Amino acid sequence: MTSGSQPYTSTGFGPIDDEHEALSLALAALVETVNAGNVEEVRQSLDGVIRGVVSHFSHEEELMAELAYPPRKRHEEAHAVFVADARRFQAELDKTGVTPNFRRWAVGRLPEWFRYHILAHDMGLAQHLLKAGVTAAVG
Repeated sequence: MTSGSQPYTSTGFGPIDDEHEALSLALAALVETVNAGNVEEVRQSLDGVIRGVVSHFSHEEELMAELAYPPRKRHEEAHAVFVADARRFQAELDKTGVTPNFRRWAVGRLPEWFRYHILAHDMGLAQHLLKAGVTAAVG
């Protein structure tokens, strides 16, 4: 995340924003561990990020299915691409440690993807949820 910038943009839908805040903190912790260079700590941190993201995506996908969200397929495809990318870098980390390529991804591309995904996908989902009168998480 860039210094001095907000790590995520509020969507206006509380349950999703709460999850985004938790993910933002996990991403910041990952960046710190990557910069410190301890491979085992990076593994643990990345595992936590991936588990958190998968849980968050599952929640969003439940909401989209429940409300027949029109761009659902495109949004779910973005989730799948992210998870595949994260798993690929997780495997790279396990095989070769914190390489310059891994560092670029974890410190730069990953946080930027998170911000972009919120703007490109989650803002529209939140507006749809709010228009539909959804006020809380499903489940």
